[in-house]
Amino acid sequence: GAYTYDWDNTTATTQDITGLVDSTYALYLTDANNCELRDTFQLVEPELLTGLAAETDVSCADFEDGQIDLTLSGGTLPYTYDWSHGDSVQIADSLDGGLYSVTVTDDNGCEWIENDLAVINPDSVILTVESITNVFCFGDNTGQIVLSGAGGTGALAYSVDSVNFQSDTTFANLVAGDYFLVLTDDNGCTNRIDTVVSEAPLLVANLTELEDSFCATPDGSAGVTVTGGTGSYLYDWRDVNDSARSDSSRMVNVFGGVYTVLTTDSLGCTADTVALISSRDGADITFENIDSTTCSYSIDALATISLDGGEGDYEIVWDAFQNDSLISNPLAQGSHFVTVTDSNQCVTVEPFEVLAPDTLQVTNPLVTDPSCYGFADGSIDITPEGGTGAYAFAWSSTDTTEDLSSLIIGDYSVVLSDANGCTDTTAYTLIQPDSLIATAVVRDITCAGAGDGMIDVTLSGGTEPYAFTWNTPDTTEDLSDLEQGLYTVGVLDDQGCELSIQDLEIVDPDPVVLTLDALINVDCFSNATGTISLTGVGGTGDLLYTLDGANTQTTGAYGSLRAGDYQVVVTDENACADSVDLTVTEPELLVASISETLDSFCSEPNGSSTVSVTGGTPAYLFEWRNSVNVGVGLDAQLTDVWGDTYSVTVTDSLGCISTVNTTVQSFDSPEVTVLSIDSALCSYSADGQAEIGVLGNGPYDILWDAVETDLFTNEALLGGIHTVDVIDTNRCRTITEFTIPAPEELLASIDTHVVPTCSYSFDGSVTLGVTGGTGAYGFAWGEGSQTATQTGLSTGTWPVTITDANDCVLEYDAVLTGVDTLSIAVLENTTPTCVDGEDGILEVVASGGNGGYSYTWPDRTTNPRNEALAAGTYTLQVQDNRVCIATFDLTVVDPEPFLIDLGEDQEICEGSDFTFTPISKGALITEADGATFDWTSANGFASTTSTVSVGEEGTYRLAVTNSDGCVALDSVAVIIRNDILQADFLMVSEAYVGDTVIIIDITLPAPDGLTWDFGGEVTQVDEVEEVEEVIYNEAGVYQVTLEATLGECLDRYWTEIEILERSGRPGTDEDIFGRPVTSLIQAYTIYPNPSDGEFTVGVKLSEQADVKLRLISLAANQLEWEATESGSDEYETPVSLPWLQPGLYVLSLEAEDEREALRVLIK
Repeated sequence: GAYTYDWDNTTATTQDITGLVDSTYALYLTDANNCELRDTFQLVEPELLTGLAAETDVSCADFEDGQIDLTLSGGTLPYTYDWSHGDSVQIADSLDGGLYSVTVTDDNGCEWIENDLAVINPDSVILTVESITNVFCFGDNTGQIVLSGAGGTGALAYSVDSVNFQSDTTFANLVAGDYFLVLTDDNGCTNRIDTVVSEAPLLVANLTELEDSFCATPDGSAGVTVTGGTGSYLYDWRDVNDSARSDSSRMVNVFGGVYTVLTTDSLGCTADTVALISSRDGADITFENIDSTTCSYSIDALATISLDGGEGDYEIVWDAFQNDSLISNPLAQGSHFVTVTDSNQCVTVEPFEVLAPDTLQVTNPLVTDPSCYGFADGSIDITPEGGTGAYAFAWSSTDTTEDLSSLIIGDYSVVLSDANGCTDTTAYTLIQPDSLIATAVVRDITCAGAGDGMIDVTLSGGTEPYAFTWNTPDTTEDLSDLEQGLYTVGVLDDQGCELSIQDLEIVDPDPVVLTLDALINVDCFSNATGTISLTGVGGTGDLLYTLDGANTQTTGAYGSLRAGDYQVVVTDENACADSVDLTVTEPELLVASISETLDSFCSEPNGSSTVSVTGGTPAYLFEWRNSVNVGVGLDAQLTDVWGDTYSVTVTDSLGCISTVNTTVQSFDSPEVTVLSIDSALCSYSADGQAEIGVLGNGPYDILWDAVETDLFTNEALLGGIHTVDVIDTNRCRTITEFTIPAPEELLASIDTHVVPTCSYSFDGSVTLGVTGGTGAYGFAWGEGSQTATQTGLSTGTWPVTITDANDCVLEYDAVLTGVDTLSIAVLENTTPTCVDGEDGILEVVASGGNGGYSYTWPDRTTNPRNEALAAGTYTLQVQDNRVCIATFDLTVVDPEPFLIDLGEDQEICEGSDFTFTPISKGALITEADGATFDWTSANGFASTTSTVSVGEEGTYRLAVTNSDGCVALDSVAVIIRNDILQADFLMVSEAYVGDTVIIIDITLPAPDGLTWDFGGEVTQVDEVEEVEEVIYNEAGVYQVTLEATLGECLDRYWTEIEILERSGRPGTDEDIFGRPVTSLIQAYTIYPNPSDGEFTVGVKLSEQADVKLRLISLAANQLEWEATESGSDEYETPVSLPWLQPGLYVLSLEAEDEREALRVLIK
């Protein structure tokens, strides 16, 4: 029977209770027989869901790299995230500056909300140039740049070379040049401005006037012309005694002697000039000998002179020192002069130059530090230059060789001396890297098969960068996501120093496995008698079991379970888990219900009742009893009973019981009479009426034509046969048939009609005939006639509304047919032969209308064909024999214009010429095409051939008339220059003794003369046009030089080739890791070859690199095609050049510093 519920710790008396807190609840369940069941329920509240948010601001203005990292605890996993900007992850990144909010929801719907999380977008880094001070004097370092900066994050740093930065905004002592101004902040955000510090032109005072004097007469003069510098100039002329002589650009009225002029511009920049003025009748000076200095820095050179002419004793001054000797004082390297004055005060001055050996010094020293800690593989490689004769070396290590090797760290110095005893001392310091040390931290796999083992390697010492070689394909410093196994890492630093760590073991634990041992379902609906037992194995450490995700225990046994779905989870110390989903079932609630009860009629025992059973556990037992508790049946259906009250008790196989009652009654059928019938007004109208009378057991269900209305009168009946079905309260039924009269259907048709004259005329008419309906008919033609006849009609459909005497309506469409619309078909539309020509053709034929067509064109032509038309739109009028007219717009278009192309303006060398050939539609046009040619130029040139060669500067114009008489014009300029020739050739950089070296000239434009210098003795194998084939017989480095000429243009190009001994030719080399090193270009093919200009180039490289392809015509010696490919180590490049002339071409391949070339034959 019914249950009552009494919940302890609450006032609830319902089956289910909600809104509960963390606590223990007891339920007392009582049925109708006062049987009682007690059960307890434990509700556990999860920890409070809380979180922390760590914001990371945007690094640079508008970079969108801000981040908010959430750290959460409590609640019930898993969490979901709802950010204000639409993200759904724990760490929100790629954020712009602004305020953000997040709602974190756990698996139970508990929420943690955090608002106003600020990510700051810093101001843009702004760099401003406050001032630029240019260099005053050419070559000085007096320039200055003053900057200012704003925005960014943290401290700002400034640079004028993009490399060296400082906090000071002023950069002084700058030379002239380009400067790259950069401002950066603590986050590396930058702003750059490029600027220039300029300088004045070099101040130069050239001696442009020099007039010797007469003896003892001050009539000598000198003058300078100044260029460069800034503004106006000041002049200061002085003699050897430093006495002022002039302050203008000219010095006049002076005796013979040595004079200097100091020229100063408006910014203080200076230039020194020396003027040597001799007397016309002075002594003649002859230099008998001029020594060179012993060393570049020595002052030991002597000069000896002899004298002739002049009078009396001589006063001799060497530079500014008088010794009256024909032999000078010891002199240093440089410019000197000697002044001789005779007794007549005639002065002779002669300059001379003292030479010196080149400075003795060490150039380009190559210092190699020891590669590894404690290694003795350092070296010092020096190159002496300058000085005189053989060199000697005295190292601080007592060595006397030029270069040192096998060195440890330390300080080294060398004294370099030459045959003259000149010396130069240099010092070098060798350092070594710190000892290479590596440690590794291993973390085993957390859960079986997770593959999340890790090895963290920490390095110090050696030389970065480091290279890592694992016994896996990995090359990174640290490894993650590792499977179980032994791992070994080898470390190689940038100098080849190495070490290894062996047998780093990653352990994979046994998997956590949970197995269901036993499950016993609930025996009866709503009981708590289910039990389960499970066993977990594997994992790491102790295992814990949970049935509700919150409470844990150390065993997998659970009892007193109600029916429901359960998930048991077992977890080890690493949170590795396994789970089993299971269902504890219970039988459905046993419910008995009466599915059908049939009353008895006419006082007969023909009633019945049927019970249906759901739930419980089959099979079922049935017991029917009547109102006096007498048993009347043992089946699910009770039959052949009188009207009475009955009860049925159902018992299932487990003894569960359900009881239900039912009542069987007795009744008779109704009597129906049709009282009246009214006709329908129209054949289609539902306005006929009928009325019935009924006797019997009401109330009644009345169905007119199977539609239930429960009305005794129906006023919406169509004409025809109908039924009325009356069912009384006992479901007894009587069906009666009757007929509603109605007039015949209203119909219309066209009796007569008149066809319109033209398709657009309104002179047609129709007359209608009508049948059916009642009485006289009415007609409504829109705004037209009210009779059966309508006039003034065009071809088409004309709706009319027809009514009879009962206002019955027929909507009828009267269709009036007529002649077809006048139309034309274009038989021919031919464009003019040339653009703007007047020989286009249009031809048409008319159809439709009434036949007998006439045509009228805009030029009054009346034929359907018009043959003298220019491009344009023409309106044609067509008329039939009943004067129906139609017009049509027809368009004639110009043909594709006839154009020619002479190419770009050409620069040629003086004495050479260039050949022009016109191109039309991508192909050459010649006399063979039926064209004529008219070349003209302002320089007097004229020709009627298609191709011309010209060598004079000027603009050349060509008019071409094709076979159709169409004319095309183009012009091209020829410019004479003698600096356009660029000598160049293709050649490998390395070969072996006895190899055939192919050298291909690719000089542009094509030269008319080539001169080769192979840098040594070679054997000439072949010489075909621009291709040289030679063999070097001795190893060495050779400079190959090409001198190319074209007219009066000349250019040279040279490069080196290294010829190696064949006996030392290796197969492969090895790098520091012991890996083979091969040529970058592995394969280079062209197929098909020969071809008609359609071919494919195949390139295979040993590693990924960019390649450049260039196709050069050997006949024209010009570049025909080039292409660059990138991003791969293998290329298949299709080439389509169908316009190439037959002949021999060279296709060169360049990949980094390697070159190869193949011949291409075009058929």
